[in-house]
Amino acid sequence: MTEPSLDIGKICPECGRLNPSAATMCDCGYDFDTGKVLKVKKHTWLVLIMRIIIAAAGLFLGIGGWGLWSCEQTYGGGGGEGYLAVALTGAAMFVAASLGLRRLKLIATAALAVLQKALKYLWATKLRRVGSVIVVSLLIVVISIVSWQSNYQPSPWLRHYDGNTWNTMRITDSLSRHFPNSIWGLSSSDVFSVGFLFSNYDKAHILHYNGQTWKAMEGPYTDELNDVWGSSISNVYAVGIGTILHYNGLKWSRVTVEYISYYGIWGSSSSDIFVTGSRDGREGVIVHYDGSGWSEVVSTTNAYYLEGIWGTSASDVYAVGANGTILHYNGIDWNTMTNGTNINLSDIWGTSTSDIYAVGDNGTILHYDGLYWSEMNSGTQSSLYGIWGSSASDVFTVGEQGTILHYDGSLWSEMKHDGMGRLRDVWGSSSSDVFVVK
Repeated sequence: MTEPSLDIGKICPECGRLNPSAATMCDCGYDFDTGKVLKVKKHTWLVLIMRIIIAAAGLFLGIGGWGLWSCEQTYGGGGGEGYLAVALTGAAMFVAASLGLRRLKLIATAALAVLQKALKYLWATKLRRVGSVIVVSLLIVVISIVSWQSNYQPSPWLRHYDGNTWNTMRITDSLSRHFPNSIWGLSSSDVFSVGFLFSNYDKAHILHYNGQTWKAMEGPYTDELNDVWGSSISNVYAVGIGTILHYNGLKWSRVTVEYISYYGIWGSSSSDIFVTGSRDGREGVIVHYDGSGWSEVVSTTNAYYLEGIWGTSASDVYAVGANGTILHYNGIDWNTMTNGTNINLSDIWGTSTSDIYAVGDNGTILHYDGLYWSEMNSGTQSSLYGIWGSSASDVFTVGEQGTILHYDGSLWSEMKHDGMGRLRDVWGSSSSDVFVVK
């Protein structure tokens, strides 16, 4: 069997149109024999001006989009695919306006013509058909991989520790604008992250992780959320600016409370929950839920805000806040604990009544042994915002400039990872399943 020759016909150098091999003249008026154009289309001054405007606009979008994308990579921890798309669009506009549509059409038509003839040539024999099937199959695989990669991208805000290394978690593009403030979970396959949308600081956002993927949860429109905690999958609370939300396992709903800033939440049971906050930025506040209603139990001007809260039981609860404030609840009264510092404290966590850690500004880490608070050597001046551990010899704290510190029971040491920026919170289900939000 004689294989067909690879004949792509005649391509008009004037308009780029593909013509049959026997054609003597193109529809645009170009004569293949004489090389002359019988129908000359002259560019008017208006067309020239439009090309200049489009080229300038493309140059502006290209440089601006690239600059914003670079800022996202440097300071935002990744992301910025929208800015990159703007930069590529601007580049395409600049090239199109500079070269002219006629030359672009000539190049594109020639490329498509070669591809068309090449595929027809491959399809001529059974052997070529097999090759074509292989080529098409490979194209489908490549397109599928590219599609998946574009749908799931590295999150600029979520990182996970598997016991050996810190890795960036993958999320869908629609979730890349989630700016988390806190993370907490019931298990490795039931994790919540709360915060706000990067494009709208006044719109709360809640994500849920099922062990494989992160998904946005439907909820009422509220201000920024700061912390999350629950006693079960059907009893989860999220607190924020003027807001306490409750999740019953099916949907989120708003709880009727005083409009103040709420920062931290912890409870010993579904009917014993404490929330810290600040009223008008002048006094620290703690409210309590007893299973039937919310009531204020602490109001202090010694700290203009109270933030982290944690306890071992209903009669052993600790709260920290501004000016080095540490409060303790013994089941009856709240009392101030002497600790020797006036540094703002952000979070608190422990393993028992005699092993408690509090972290705050300027790398401050305090430890309570059941009798006294003492300062530990953190080895950093970066402010610390969150703390969690799986045991007394496996404690993590995170903070400014991408700081992640680990305590092995004797010393704090810095953990290396590829992230920067402010790390806001840390939580895990075990020593090899730890989540950090930025």
